[in-house]
Amino acid sequence: MEGLGVFDYAGTYENGSRSVWAEDVIYIEEMQKYVTYFCTSSTYIKSKLCYATADRPEGPYAYQGTLLYSGFTAQDIEDTDVYEYVDSETAAAIYLSGGHNSIEGPYIQYDADSGYYYLYVSYGGLERTGGYQIRVFRSKTPDGEYTDMNGSFPSLGCDHSKYGLKLSGNYYMPGCKYAYMATGGQSAFRDTDGKLLLHQSGEKDQ
Repeated sequence: MEGLGVFDYAGTYENGSRSVWAEDVIYIEEMQKYVTYFCTSSTYIKSKLCYATADRPEGPYAYQGTLLYSGFTAQDIEDTDVYEYVDSETAAAIYLSGGHNSIEGPYIQYDADSGYYYLYVSYGGLERTGGYQIRVFRSKTPDGEYTDMNGSFPSLGCDHSKYGLKLSGNYYMPGCKYAYMATGGQSAFRDTDGKLLLHQSGEKDQ
């Protein structure tokens, strides 16, 4: 994907390497295309969410554009498309005021049995001692509002760790060879036997 603008905003790491991560592939019937969503980044906050399309799940994929920017400052906000959606005053009040909270990796799944859309997210620092974990919210509509078991949801600037039903965190079970740290980066699906399953990444520690 070199030369197509995919790394223009995010840039590279100090050693010149590039990061592509958190990819997901779905088939969109209306487009009759496979779409892969992925992030590019150069720091722990400067990233962008991109997408590319293909005729087959294995590719090749053609880069199409950027859906979301993060980690920008007043010095490089014009490298994004933020001003196409909000004016400079709104951007300064909301998007340049350091409202970062460790909540990421959203995945939405519809459950026909309950009639709810479930939003899975990851919390905490992505490290073995950072408390990385999975929490879930639900909503009757795909665009929200999503609430937890107490009917609450996090707002801008609050402590997000107080919200959401915790599904998974660091754990070690007797008889297991490894302890599992930083569980997150989740997706969900229904198996052929009807069971709802949650897939997650995690760091193993001996």
